[in-house]
Amino acid sequence: MERAKSRIETKAKKTKSTLVVKSAEQTAPVSKKKHYFKSLFLKYLKHLPTFIFALLFSGTTYLILTRIHPENIKHFLIPNSYLPLLISVFLSSFFLFSFILLNSRRGFLISLLMLIFLFLHLQQTEIPLKIVFFIVAPLFFIETIISLIKAKF
Repeated sequence: MERAKSRIETKAKKTKSTLVVKSAEQTAPVSKKKHYFKSLFLKYLKHLPTFIFALLFSGTTYLILTRIHPENIKHFLIPNSYLPLLISVFLSSFFLFSFILLNSRRGFLISLLMLIFLFLHLQQTEIPLKIVFFIVAPLFFIETIISLIKAKF
């Protein structure tokens, strides 16, 4: 059974009009760089509270370093640990690197590394390069595995 000519013409007209609209959208210059920077700016704006927390804990770290004598916090809760300083440095670096990298897992890993090395420095231990490698390599391996798993799903 054949269709009426009026129905065939309306389909043809609809397709032509949509093609014209699509070709006009394709020829319009869209700056991908502009869109990328706008979305990146919006991501940083969304994570602005983490930056505020980073400033807050950086301020507490500054106050601990300038106002409190090291002997006063050296044995706080755990002997020879400088616990308030370590907590303050960890939290400030965690929030700062989470904001900079826009990824809290990577911020946590970098902060954990900083905390380990600061603790070892406060305990006055010399750290050979081999030990640094054995501390950094597993964390780097874990980060790579997690990133690959997230990329697949």
